[in-house]
Amino acid sequence: MRLIVGKGAINGIRREISRISPFSVAVVTERKVADLHLEKLMEHIGNAQCIVLEPGEKMKSLETAEIIWRWLFEIGATRRTLIIAFGGGTVIDIAGFVASTYMRGMFLANVPTTLLAQADAAVGGKNGVDYIGKNMIGTFYDPKFVLVDTSFLDSLGEDEMRSGMAEIVKHAIIGDEKLFEMLENGGFSIEEAVKRSLFVKLRIVKRDPREEKGLRSMLNLGHTVGHALEFLSNYSISHGIAVSIGIAVSCKLGEMLHGFDGRERVEALLVKMGLPIRLKADPDDVIRVARRDKKAVNGRIVMVVPRKIGRVVVEEVDEEILRKALEEMTS
Repeated sequence: MRLIVGKGAINGIRREISRISPFSVAVVTERKVADLHLEKLMEHIGNAQCIVLEPGEKMKSLETAEIIWRWLFEIGATRRTLIIAFGGGTVIDIAGFVASTYMRGMFLANVPTTLLAQADAAVGGKNGVDYIGKNMIGTFYDPKFVLVDTSFLDSLGEDEMRSGMAEIVKHAIIGDEKLFEMLENGGFSIEEAVKRSLFVKLRIVKRDPREEKGLRSMLNLGHTVGHALEFLSNYSISHGIAVSIGIAVSCKLGEMLHGFDGRERVEALLVKMGLPIRLKADPDDVIRVARRDKKAVNGRIVMVVPRKIGRVVVEEVDEEILRKALEEMTS
């Protein structure tokens, strides 16, 4: 996989496409992104077909996948057709799932337009749809290239930027103490923060590409509680906001279980980024949903817990201890 990051990176997309030499190009995007950026993308890639989906987490469904499969069939797509996923994390998830399953696999490229997708979702090869729970059906499938143009971030609102910063903070806690300090001090460019965030993820994914060694599970810091909160809210709260609260809960667990001394620093940084750290859900409901999380083992909850800034562990968490942490983090 080739990774291209920088302001104005979209100017080189035709060169990246020519490296693949696809039979045809099919763009999968959503309405909000299409209104803002599709014309610019099409100018750069030339001849391509495009499908525009309605935005929102509910896009990630088998019903949407079937719509795209049928569209691909109707436009004569083949295994050598390149799908370009153009949008945020939901577009990248559904387009990657479709690309990995249509004719048993097509060419795929990710062009993320949100900070959350640029700093996290666009790399790693995970994709899927929501079925009963979040991301319960999916595949591992790597794109041929990921092109991150930070100029797309200029059109984002504050809520979307905050949501993306949650994933950058997550990666800093997992494996980049210097990035964490940069975020604390405020002396960073968004390009630098995105690059460092992606390098943390890619370093882990390279060692455990299919989550078979347990290393890749570290990337789920904040996600067990975060996914539960998303589900309980019927996805009315954004992924990044939910993950921020999940990170705060995990840091509380780290303090309780291992004497983690960075909880106050993490909470202060999240608040500085305009992110929430307090729970507004029934702890028992969160635990009930967490038992069904993909990382759970025979109904026992497994979570990512910080030991120090830059180091985390993946471990089974006793439900009573988790309940106590959730209660202490409830507003």
